[in-house]
Amino acid sequence: MSPDQIRKFLKEELKSKSGKSSSQVSAASLATICVDPGHGGSDPGAVSGTTQEKTLNLAIAKWLKQYLESDGFSVVMTRSTDVYVNLTTRYTIANNNNVDAFVSVHNNSGVSTARGTECIYPSNHDVDSSLSLATEVTDAVVNGTSLPKHRDPYSSSTLVVLTQTTMPAIISEGGFITNTTDRNYLLSSAGQEALGSSIELGVYFWWVAWLS
Repeated sequence: MSPDQIRKFLKEELKSKSGKSSSQVSAASLATICVDPGHGGSDPGAVSGTTQEKTLNLAIAKWLKQYLESDGFSVVMTRSTDVYVNLTTRYTIANNNNVDAFVSVHNNSGVSTARGTECIYPSNHDVDSSLSLATEVTDAVVNGTSLPKHRDPYSSSTLVVLTQTTMPAIISEGGFITNTTDRNYLLSSAGQEALGSSIELGVYFWWVAWLS
């Protein structure tokens, strides 16, 4: 199925299982999400051969933004082009715009056999809601893409874009660019759209659950 078909099926399942009205499920229009494409400009992020993480992050984040807006969310981006944005500016943008959630889009690197998706959340604030968001996004990515789960969501006390934000926050690590299977998927336009769509679906499910 295409990303749109997967989304339609899962959203109808959500409505039927939750018993929520269409107005409740469409209340995403009340929320603002900060989308943070990791790295950029002089900071390439992880590198594998000619593949630079910053390029993948931005492509996926643009799909995430598109799908968020199609569901009625307002979106604030920390960058929309290949520019360097320091970490302080990233969390300041989120805080100053009083967003409802912060989603930083990244991809991973490691040994060549490591693959799959994972999410990180802050250990010092909004822990329960951030964990819920991380769990929804992880599950949506596993169900909506060809990427397996690398591990369950875990917290960090050192990643400042998480610890210095003032709202539920996550870093979504899509896949491992150092793994051939993951990298080929992440380089494909279909894979990038599916990942952006799936992250959005996790945000959507989390927001609807929060409303209840």
